[in-house]
Amino acid sequence: SVLLASELRQSPSSLSRSQFVGRVVASPALVSLALGSAPAKSYEAPPFIDVGVQVGNVQLAIRQPYGAAARSRKEDSGTGGDAGSGDRQGTYIWPASTDLAAWLTSDDGKKTLSRARVIELGSGTGVAGLAAALAGASEVVFTDGSLESLAVTRDSVQRNYEDVAKASSRGARPALSAVQLRWGNDADLEAMLSSDGGGKGGAFDVVLGAEITYLSASLEPLLATMSRLLTRPEGNASSKQSPGEVRPPVGLLTCTPELTAFDGGGLGELEKKAEAAGFVVARVNPPTSNPDPDTVMLALTPRLRPTQPP
Repeated sequence: SVLLASELRQSPSSLSRSQFVGRVVASPALVSLALGSAPAKSYEAPPFIDVGVQVGNVQLAIRQPYGAAARSRKEDSGTGGDAGSGDRQGTYIWPASTDLAAWLTSDDGKKTLSRARVIELGSGTGVAGLAAALAGASEVVFTDGSLESLAVTRDSVQRNYEDVAKASSRGARPALSAVQLRWGNDADLEAMLSSDGGGKGGAFDVVLGAEITYLSASLEPLLATMSRLLTRPEGNASSKQSPGEVRPPVGLLTCTPELTAFDGGGLGELEKKAEAAGFVVARVNPPTSNPDPDTVMLALTPRLRPTQPP
C-alpha cells in the first residue's frame, strides 16, 4: 500500500522499522498513481514534514525535507572528489539515532558525556548530537559529508538550541556548531582538528554515529576518521573533563544489524575492521528506558599506545 505524507508525521518511535522506512521513502509520484489521477492536479508534496522526537525531558522539533531535489555530487564533494561525501539518507530520522539518543540521556550516557567535547559523524537531523548536548556535553560539533544533509542539521540545531540549553544536565549552555566533514578527507580533518575547524580545535572525547555503517566501502575511511578525531598529540591518553576525573576517548555507534555493511560482511565486518583499525570493540547494553531497541550499540575505544620513556 502507498502511504500519504500526512502519515509521516507520526513519531518514529511509534513505528516498526519496516513501517518507518516504508513511510519515509514513499514518493509523491507513487501517491499520485495510487490516487488514480495526474500528479500535478491530484497531489502536491509538502516541502517538509515536522516531526517531534522525545529525547529525555525535551521534545525535539525536527523538520525533514520531503521530496527535495538532490544537490549535485560536485557541490557536496568540493575539490576533494566524491569520497567521503556521504548521501542524503541523513535528511530523515532513523531508529538508530533515537536509540543512540536514549542511551546518551541515560545515567551511563550522562557520565560519559559530562563536560565532554563531542563530534557527531553523519549527523543528518542531528538527533544524537542534540541528545549529547542535553546529556551534559560542553561542546558538540555536528558534521555531515552531504551539504544537503548538513542544511537539515543546521536547521535542527537552530530550532532546538534554546530548549536543549535550558534543559542541559550540566546547567550551562553548550557550544554547538555544524561543519562539513568528509571521511578520509585530509583537508577536512586538518581543519576540524585545528582552531579553524568547527569547534575549539584539538581531539575529541566522544565520537558519535547513528546508522552510518551501511556500506562496506565506507567502513575503512569512517574508522580512520574516528581514529584521528580521538587521538591526542601524546597518543591515546585520556583527557580531563573535570578536575580529578580521567576518562578514555570513545566512539559510540548504533546500527541496525541487517543494514550494517549490507553489501559486504555485515556487522561482523564492521567489528573486524574496527579491531584492525586499532579499536577495542564492545557491545553496549541498552538503557532501561529502551530495553529492546532495533539496533546494536558498539563502543570503540582506541587501544592504548605504549608511552615513551622520558
